[in-house]
Amino acid sequence: VLGMLVPDIGTEYVGEIVRGVGDALEKSGYDLLLYTSHRDPGRERLRLAGMAGGLADGLLTVLPKTIDTHLPLLEALPLPVVIIDHRGANTALPTIGTDNLSGARTATLHLAELGHRRVGFVTGDLTTGAATERLRGYREGLRAAGLPF
Repeated sequence: VLGMLVPDIGTEYVGEIVRGVGDALEKSGYDLLLYTSHRDPGRERLRLAGMAGGLADGLLTVLPKTIDTHLPLLEALPLPVVIIDHRGANTALPTIGTDNLSGARTATLHLAELGHRRVGFVTGDLTTGAATERLRGYREGLRAAGLPF
């Protein structure tokens, strides 16, 4: 059983991660135990403790906003842990991340190359590193294309 802890399942981003993990596990013979924390640190600690106590053989987690409080807990778990969307955390644990800055810059430049001159951007939650990096990439893409912000 592979445990997975996500902040919520209400976003397409997290849904796609869960779907991809489920597809991969189906091929490998593992079952998926999925928990949501609803961004509640207490609930997250409880779920992590349950999985570490024998409910799961390994753990995948999408980190919450409060990385500093949860990283030591994740590093101390007695099972294999992989952190998804680690937001630049300094850890020895295996991590999977995205290059939000480059992706946003590339997408913005692509739209400009197609002839679009007014390119909008929906920021999302700017308290997350992913959103601020995407905004920075969007601005860089506009600048590189000679378009105003």
